[in-house]
Amino acid sequence: MAVDLRSEEGQTWLLQCLQAALAADASSRVSAEEALRTAGRQPGFGVALSKVVLSAEIPYGVRQLAAVVLKQFVKEAWKIDSSESDKKPMQGNQCFVAHPEDKAFIKEFLPNALGDPEGKIRTAVGIVIATIAQKDWPEEWPGLMEFLLHCIRDHSSVERLHGALRCLSLFADEIDDSQMPSLVPVLFPELFKIFSSPDVYGVSVHRLALVVLHSCISTLGIMSGAFQNETKALMSPMLKSWMEYFSAVLSRPTTAQNADDWSLKMWVLKVLMQVVVNFPKLAAAHVQIVLHPLWQLFVGCAAVYDEAAGAESPVDLVDSDGDELSLEALIIQMFEFLISLVGQPRFRKVVAGSVSDLVYHTIGLMKMTRHQVETWSTDPNQYISDEDDLTFSCRVSGAMLLEEVVAAFDTKGVSAIQLAVQKRLVEAAAARSAGNAEWWKMREAAILAIGTVSEALLDPPKGSKGSSTGRHAVLALLESLLYEDLGNDGTSCPFLRGRALWAASRLSTAVPGNNVVPYLEAAVRGLGHGNPVPIMVGACRALSQFCPKIGPETLRPCLPAIYHGVGSLLQQATEETLHLVLETLLVAVKADSATAAAMEPSVSPAVLNIWAAHITDPLISVDASDVIEAIADIPECVESLLVNALPALSRVLSTNTDQQTSGIIEGALDMLTMFLNKAPPHMVRNMHDSCFNGVVFLAMKSEDNGELQSAAECLAGFLRAAGPSILEWSAAGPEAALKGLLDVCARLLSPDLDASGSLYVGSLLVQMLRQFPGLMAPHVQNLVRALVVRMSNGSTPNLEAELILVFARLVHMSVPNVSQFLDLLSSVPVDGHGNALPFVLSHWVEHEDLVEGDYQMKVSSTALALILASCDPRLALVKVKGQMLRSAEGSGMVTRSRSRSKPVEWTSMSLPAKILGILADVMSGAQEGPGIAMIEEEEEEWEEAEDEDELEDNEDAEDIETDGAADAGAETGKSVFQPAEGIEGLSEDDLEDGDYREDPDAASDPINKIDLGVYLKEVVDQFASKDKHAFAELCKELTEEQKAVVWGTAALMVAA
Repeated sequence: MAVDLRSEEGQTWLLQCLQAALAADASSRVSAEEALRTAGRQPGFGVALSKVVLSAEIPYGVRQLAAVVLKQFVKEAWKIDSSESDKKPMQGNQCFVAHPEDKAFIKEFLPNALGDPEGKIRTAVGIVIATIAQKDWPEEWPGLMEFLLHCIRDHSSVERLHGALRCLSLFADEIDDSQMPSLVPVLFPELFKIFSSPDVYGVSVHRLALVVLHSCISTLGIMSGAFQNETKALMSPMLKSWMEYFSAVLSRPTTAQNADDWSLKMWVLKVLMQVVVNFPKLAAAHVQIVLHPLWQLFVGCAAVYDEAAGAESPVDLVDSDGDELSLEALIIQMFEFLISLVGQPRFRKVVAGSVSDLVYHTIGLMKMTRHQVETWSTDPNQYISDEDDLTFSCRVSGAMLLEEVVAAFDTKGVSAIQLAVQKRLVEAAAARSAGNAEWWKMREAAILAIGTVSEALLDPPKGSKGSSTGRHAVLALLESLLYEDLGNDGTSCPFLRGRALWAASRLSTAVPGNNVVPYLEAAVRGLGHGNPVPIMVGACRALSQFCPKIGPETLRPCLPAIYHGVGSLLQQATEETLHLVLETLLVAVKADSATAAAMEPSVSPAVLNIWAAHITDPLISVDASDVIEAIADIPECVESLLVNALPALSRVLSTNTDQQTSGIIEGALDMLTMFLNKAPPHMVRNMHDSCFNGVVFLAMKSEDNGELQSAAECLAGFLRAAGPSILEWSAAGPEAALKGLLDVCARLLSPDLDASGSLYVGSLLVQMLRQFPGLMAPHVQNLVRALVVRMSNGSTPNLEAELILVFARLVHMSVPNVSQFLDLLSSVPVDGHGNALPFVLSHWVEHEDLVEGDYQMKVSSTALALILASCDPRLALVKVKGQMLRSAEGSGMVTRSRSRSKPVEWTSMSLPAKILGILADVMSGAQEGPGIAMIEEEEEEWEEAEDEDELEDNEDAEDIETDGAADAGAETGKSVFQPAEGIEGLSEDDLEDGDYREDPDAASDPINKIDLGVYLKEVVDQFASKDKHAFAELCKELTEEQKAVVWGTAALMVAA
């Protein structure tokens, strides 16, 4: 492009380009868009666009497009960001960055367009300015906030006020704790002037003021942890006035056709929630002001929504800013606010006297709408998605509120829900008797409500007075479900029958002995051919709940029918419902291995075909793989399953990759690895002969990162399963087999390969070192060199951990002469570090926290202990990163600008001290048991917070008027977020089995048999006894917690 964009000719050319980009002719648009992309690399492009935006004479559409292009230009060319440099416009071989003079012009003149008469221009300009602010403010644009505040204070132009608020709302989250204290005293009074003048400023201005207020209070809430008194002082002066304004807004009648009213109320609720969550004690003094209007809103919305539920389509309107909004969105926001009230002990007392009414209206809001019935009847995928809580809706939010009510009020909450459900069931029966065709919707909502809180119904607190009554009520409801909803064909109300099946399965533990069989049989009937989707979905979900709960003796007679029903569904299920069918099949397989073994010949081929046909579907393929793995876990099945699967896997791995379905090679490798972990020895040889060479070939030729990861894992699986014999199995001979594996490792360690593709090379190398250490010895020096090159050329955290474990394995191989390992590192040169010893060991200790899993941590920790115990003098010469420095200025919020200007700094410490500190941390954890330290720390923090809440509640109890006394549940301060001891099985010692399943090496590796705490104690004892003075000097570099551990561990007495 030869036109100078800074000239008049260039400005005219740009205007013509923008006009052409809006043309009806597609070819003209494409040419114009390409010309604009080219122009984006030229000086003056941003200035020329700004002039178009600022020109009132130019048509509105062209100006708006210019603002959109300008925003993209700012995102791509305003600053060089190393993480985004590959996406920036290029000029030659360099990233193009806007000229400083162009930036200065845009920042000086573009803000004037915030007062443009056209609202969409103001919005577009606000977005551009906010985008610049995220990059430049406050350091390189200090005057921006003062300009915006001037526009807000200057009430002579409503348009400018609107534009400034819109702009501020878009980057208010960038305001940090250093700017907020000076901003709030100026901004908040101006916002309140807007709230106080409803006749002067329209709904749009009020809404934007609420958006800004919401962001500021959210930021103040974050600040309150470090600056509690300061933030309270900023919030207190105007809180009562705000509450009065909120009350006035919420008191307005809610109608079915006023989107502006919905939007304003929704933002009021959002702001209220920020106040209640972040400043509960301040809010407690004034919350009474909004309680009655809030209840009016809740009841009013319930009535309007009940009317709207019968409409053919949902009531979606557009507010004055052009944003779509639905009545459901307002109700969901109201539910969120109520959940926050119920969830806090201080405000729970406000709700205590009205719990019954609250849950009664909530159930009404959970009723299916006519639109949902029509949509879900024709779109199974949408029905399943919505039922799986993947989308927010009144039903999902209502269920969450019911769960919070139970958590907050215990038996009182459960009783209130039971009473409300009973009322709604009576209403549904009355509607049915009156001939109302919609009667079933209320019954379905009531059953949904009771199923949502089924756990609380079936497992009330110990010693609860209502436990017996609640169980009798559950049995009565189950009987009602059986005879009224499950005892007929259900074709008239498929959604109701599906819901009844779901609820019956959740409540089934209340049914004694074989009395559960009729419910189980009803679920099996739901799998029948031709049933509507809601019934089939309900049946699958019910069986998924039934099978794990019912004993094999009771379940076994029904399992053949379940397999038959699921088998039929496998043939006819759509992609949307197939994963549910597979989940049901999975629980059936796990429920009884004997029946599964009998059914395997018919089940395995069908599931394997589904897996192959849906390999690109992440949901279905994983579900099918889970079923196959569950069958493979049954010893009687694995050989037959392999006979069916192996030919197909071999065919996939030997076919040209270009001719394969995307993802099938990776899936085949993963399945082959799974079989290797479970197959009997004689089958491993068959798998080798069929597939091993194909896997090696893929590892050498594939360019797909996922395939390379899976190939490395699969080869490691072959070595683990076959052991040293695998080299003898090769038709080309042992030497050729070993060379092939070494070539694979060399490729995966190449710095030219993406780090993701190299991810599991460590697992393969560890297996090679374990299975044939003698044969690997001549290659170790080259291996170390390749590992260092890979480590020094950038890697992901997971790859770092993998490489660390290879070095750890080399340390263990060098025992009893660990200095040989250190000599080996010293013999490998590394640019900038002299040799590999300081590079590898500093890298190791600084990234030790990346190693995950008890077994892997044991391998790494014991290797570090061996290095420390060697007392090699070269170790003391290495300096590594120590503790993070926390300056006074570093406290508070971390924003983009603060993180850019104040990077994190670290102390320096000696390598032996760093290793000793790591071992101290490991010993501390080993003394407390796996995972217990973290759990106990969380419990202590929880108890402190809970005690503080209860103390403040007692102080403030008189400040909040209630309609009834707080119940026992409120006194306990419980929430859905329970402390760790309340979560069943969390701290049980089941980690060992988990390790064996996760890493098969753990079961056979002698290192895993070590008592880590005892072992490290012995190492530290011996290390300390060699040189007491040196040991004391190292301890000076440790934290106080680490000192306490190592001094307490050392058996000898060393003078401090």
